[in-house]
Amino acid sequence: MCLGVALWDAESLHRHRVMLSLCPHPSASLDSALPHGFSKHAREQYEKLSTMHKNMQKLYENMGSFYAFDPHTLSVEDFFGELANFRTLFMDAVKENQKKREMEEKIKRAKLAKEKAEREKQERQQKKKQLIDMNKVCYVIFSAVQHSYTYSLGR
Repeated sequence: MCLGVALWDAESLHRHRVMLSLCPHPSASLDSALPHGFSKHAREQYEKLSTMHKNMQKLYENMGSFYAFDPHTLSVEDFFGELANFRTLFMDAVKENQKKREMEEKIKRAKLAKEKAEREKQERQQKKKQLIDMNKVCYVIFSAVQHSYTYSLGR
């Protein structure tokens, strides 16, 4: 009923039994008109189904209090539809967050690689400048030595 399962209650089962007894049957007993033990078996099955239905209703009401919704106004189909929709949206958000993290890591690695390349370029330029400065110093020393050698020869 609340869960969308149509079960007969005891009153309607009794009413159907009375209606069947009023119908013209060769035998007066319902059990004699049906296969042996059918009525007993049907009653047992009804009791099991009724108990299961009550348990399902109780569990659905517990879920209603846990998820904060009114189980009497929200059908099971609507609830599980919304739950499935939430799950889908949640999984999409998880995937999107993962992609964002991967993109941020990629950008960070690219930035670090660029900084490293820039640092290496500056180091090479520094070494080149030092080498040029060293060449200038050597040239100056060589020139001084040559000049002094020439000066000493001229004397």
